[in-house]
Amino acid sequence: MSWKNSRRFAVSSLLPGAGAVLNMMQPAAEQSAVYGVDGVGLAGLMAARIAGCDPIIAVDRLPVG
Repeated sequence: MSWKNSRRFAVSSLLPGAGAVLNMMQPAAEQSAVYGVDGVGLAGLMAARIAGCDPIIAVDRLPVG
């Protein structure tokens, strides 16, 4: 991934996904978190892990492959 693409990914996916979890949801350590598994969802999953959520359940509506 080039620097330009990684910067675009950070702005368009990581900040909104992590910000939604850490700033808006503010989950407790024992709560579960369920997300889609796109760029924003993966950022949200990482933020949920940082927040101490366990278990974390990821659901993607598209089939694998």
